[in-house]
Amino acid sequence: MRDHFDNPGIFEIPKFLPVVAMVQSVVFPHVSIPILVGRKKSIKALEFALKKDKIVALLTQKDKDKRSVNSSDLYTIGTAAEIRSTQKQPDGSIRCNVDAICRIKMIDFIQERPFILAKVERMKSKIFPIEDKEIDELKTLIMAQVEQIIGLGVPFPSHLTIPGMITISDLDKLTDMLAAYMLPSGKEKQVILETLDLKERLGKLSIYLDKEVKKFQVQSKIISKVQKEMGKTQRDYFLRQQLKAIQEELGEEDELTTELKELNAKIKKTKMPKNAEKKALKEIKRLKTIPPASPEYSYIRTFLDWMLDIPWSKKTRDKLDIPDAKKILDED
Repeated sequence: MRDHFDNPGIFEIPKFLPVVAMVQSVVFPHVSIPILVGRKKSIKALEFALKKDKIVALLTQKDKDKRSVNSSDLYTIGTAAEIRSTQKQPDGSIRCNVDAICRIKMIDFIQERPFILAKVERMKSKIFPIEDKEIDELKTLIMAQVEQIIGLGVPFPSHLTIPGMITISDLDKLTDMLAAYMLPSGKEKQVILETLDLKERLGKLSIYLDKEVKKFQVQSKIISKVQKEMGKTQRDYFLRQQLKAIQEELGEEDELTTELKELNAKIKKTKMPKNAEKKALKEIKRLKTIPPASPEYSYIRTFLDWMLDIPWSKKTRDKLDIPDAKKILDED
């Protein structure tokens, strides 16, 4: 990678940059990512940059559902990034790999067509002394939160490890990397991107990470509970099947088998139409393969009970006496 990626402070950003609008992704400095550019304006901006210094302004749009965007639809703080490689896709879009360099602010939008061109200025973080106690405490808290999240099974880039991140002395870089990989919300990411005060940024990042920890803890509990319930249902069914096999060997029948046999006999006794009987007997066969504790078992059983309640063989004789009907209507 070039020096301006590893040491972004020494690289001068052009005063005018073509703008690539990001639908909902917020790109942070110090991060290399692939992006897919599909809209005409953004493709034109990309092509313009490739002919010049390969630097673009990546700005996120405020409304992710808006298809056609102008400068007023974009946040005014974004990231300057270098295009490292491009690949044209069959649908006409372009897949790019970019190195994000630094934060930039839009001073003015020069043009809207054929692509958005902006006058920009570099934004610098407010850095504090290395021996700042509050910053040290915030870093320790954030690393503990990150460790908690990873411990709950949340996917995390393999090249980033807790010991490796702890040794990163550049907190400006560390906060950006953590925000990029750990925060799912585009709005929260934009807040972090726009926060230049490093101490304030660490504080906000900690608040957002705490919310993520609590969210994943709840998800983990729910998954654990569901797996436990599923395990219990499956275990009960397996034991019931074992008991059934033993009883068959002994020439005995379990209560469930007896019940299904009785249900089978009742269905045949009702003298329901052949197609209805066929459906009912098919459902009884299904019951034999489903654990009684499952919701599906309860649903099928209710359906069969409902079919048994229908008076299939009982008929009433309709009274078709027209003069009598006329008399009743006249009285009304």
